[in-house]
Amino acid sequence: MFSHSTYGLEFTFELIKLYVFVIKRVPKATLTTAALEY
Repeated sequence: MFSHSTYGLEFTFELIKLYVFVIKRVPKATLTTAALEY
């Protein structure tokens, strides 16, 4: 059960790294436009 909790934490950390990676790669203008359209 403890290992499952650790796995969940690592999975969340991977999602955060991916999110930060995308933000750094995509121009801010594109993110703003996507946010307004959403």
